[in-house]
Amino acid sequence: MRHTLSKVALCAVAGLAAAGCQGSQAGPAAPSSSAASAARALPTTAAPAAGLADVYVVADCAAAAPYSVSREPLSITLACADAGIGVQDMLWLSWTPTAATGSGLLWEKLCVPDCATGKIGYYPVGVTLSAVRSSAKGLWFSELRVSWQGSRPPNQTPDTFTLMPPGSG
Repeated sequence: MRHTLSKVALCAVAGLAAAGCQGSQAGPAAPSSSAASAARALPTTAAPAAGLADVYVVADCAAAAPYSVSREPLSITLACADAGIGVQDMLWLSWTPTAATGSGLLWEKLCVPDCATGKIGYYPVGVTLSAVRSSAKGLWFSELRVSWQGSRPPNQTPDTFTLMPPGSG
């Protein structure tokens, strides 16, 4: 295990392609001091990255269909007809094949005295994407849930939103 870990560290430090390092069964090379330091800093187990980019979300459903998909978008529009509510300034903490979590600012048209001239309110929220579904464009999150990190909007804003499916074609 130690030779394998040192070899992985050496490959990472040398900037070699993973294919060239993984297939070699030659004896251990003498690692440089920086490679040895890198080997000590590496975790003993590594999570595979495959599959993480395979689940998406429709971030801009206010645009005309077909809706495109995004991975880890900076914002998600939730009221598709009038773009009256959404989440912006997203910071994603995790993005897995079953759920994504992060935080951001929920913004909502307050519509006082009316929606055309009313102000927009901003509210810090935690965000969870879930309910993975399949479409012609691939897997996508169909539900967004917010957890309020402070005050809530004066409107009866829900905690859970159903997201639009990606467009076909």
